[in-house]
Amino acid sequence: MPDRRKSASSRSSTLAVIVINHLDYPVRYAGWFGKKHAKAAIESAAKAEFYVLPVETPEIEDLASRLPEGVVEAGALRLSQIEEGPARELEALLLARQAETAAQAEAATSEAGEHGAQPTLADDDSRTLRDLWSMLKPGLFVLAADLDRQGVPEAWYEAEIVSLEGPEITLRWRDFPRDGLLSRTRRHIAILHPAD
Repeated sequence: MPDRRKSASSRSSTLAVIVINHLDYPVRYAGWFGKKHAKAAIESAAKAEFYVLPVETPEIEDLASRLPEGVVEAGALRLSQIEEGPARELEALLLARQAETAAQAEAATSEAGEHGAQPTLADDDSRTLRDLWSMLKPGLFVLAADLDRQGVPEAWYEAEIVSLEGPEITLRWRDFPRDGLLSRTRRHIAILHPAD
């Protein structure tokens, strides 16, 4: 028993980051990386477009200590499939962090406007994009990715929005309504051109 406590304690002192695969993948993979391998893990995660969660609070440290250790081999990440409980905790933390980042960006944009800064083309594009996303509603047609078993898009097809509750959008294929409902995150949704 003391050995187990000692190893858990030494591990928690080296925890640096958690790497998580995409939230829209059907299976959740994750792993923690110590300070020694954190830089390589972050670089590999960026290439794979995976999420990186710094271990900077006791809550995240506790969660990381319940995950398997990840490995970086030849620039590729090796993560482990994790149980539903930790997966839900990770998703909640990531969604909260994304909401916080979006709120900070919005506040910075507002502050720049109050101080007389002129919006740039990028600001206008970003605002237009946010407006378009906010206009999504049930009954609207969009393009949705048809994903393979690993969650990678194979093709894009028109789909009708059925529901917008939670982080995922519930859809029905336009040309294949008998296939039933499907869920996609906004990462795998594209807004149709107005002329369509």
